[in-house]
Amino acid sequence: MEHLGSGKSTLIKLILKEEEPTSGNIIINGKDTTYLKPSRVPYLRRSMGVVFQDFRLLPDKTVYDNVAYAMYIVRATGRHIRRQVPMVLSLVGLSQKAKMYPNELSGGEQQRVALARALVNNPSMLIADEPTRKLRPRNSVGYYDPS
Repeated sequence: MEHLGSGKSTLIKLILKEEEPTSGNIIINGKDTTYLKPSRVPYLRRSMGVVFQDFRLLPDKTVYDNVAYAMYIVRATGRHIRRQVPMVLSLVGLSQKAKMYPNELSGGEQQRVALARALVNNPSMLIADEPTRKLRPRNSVGYYDPS
């Protein structure tokens, strides 16, 4: 029996213009992106930080380099990268893991690398597919420990 989801991943693909809608329009920040020229898609995506369900980490790059890569592709200066990446890694609690590779991390740590990468360019919009799936409860927003 085929399992049908709620469509979250498909919605994200539509927002990112990885897929086109069969009907209707996609409006982002008040702009109709339905007929956006392919050459404009990278500029649309720069306003978004995305955490994919499968994380999409680069296995041959360290944690630091995975996060820095998001800045490199938008042509950030080396100075800005060296300042911003450690700050964001600290924000997600991975400062001590900067030199490790994705396969050396737990699933939750990999997810936090993906979150750091999504946040590093200060996006106006953060999109997360299954944002807490691999996190321990205490790492999820809203977790309350009564002890």
